[in-house]
Amino acid sequence: MSDKAIVINSNGKQAEGVVTDISNVRMASETELDNVIGEGLLEVAKILSGEVEDPTKKKCSRCFKKGRVFMHPVDDFSLLQNGKRHSQCKVCRTEQAVAWEAKAKHRKEYHKGYQAIRKPAQRVPKALKNFVNAMTEAEGTIQAKEALFVATPQTEVEDTQAT
Repeated sequence: MSDKAIVINSNGKQAEGVVTDISNVRMASETELDNVIGEGLLEVAKILSGEVEDPTKKKCSRCFKKGRVFMHPVDDFSLLQNGKRHSQCKVCRTEQAVAWEAKAKHRKEYHKGYQAIRKPAQRVPKALKNFVNAMTEAEGTIQAKEALFVATPQTEVEDTQAT
């Protein structure tokens, strides 16, 4: 029986292979299997001794600084848009978000108090701004006699002739 080529398309990925008769398949010998198992055991021993980092775990920079257990499973880290993992675990990121939110609430309260005692800004009507811009572009300067005064609702005008 002859070998037949096969192409498999799945989820936008393509794999090519050969379909062959079972008589053409060679099984690994016992010594080859023992060598593969032995290499795997040596690799696990290196991981446990700390010589080689465990590929299923990642170091959290914030846990390391705080003196906590810093090696976490890779799934405990958020995936960034560039395909890499974040440098801090999800627990640390949540702690930071809670702390930031507390600071944000405090900052909002502070600004509300500050705005309450601060004099409100005078708003310049858009028509006046447009007039000033048009005059500046046309002549380069504005003539005082051609200027337009527009009173805003907040402006109080004193009657100087009453007294």
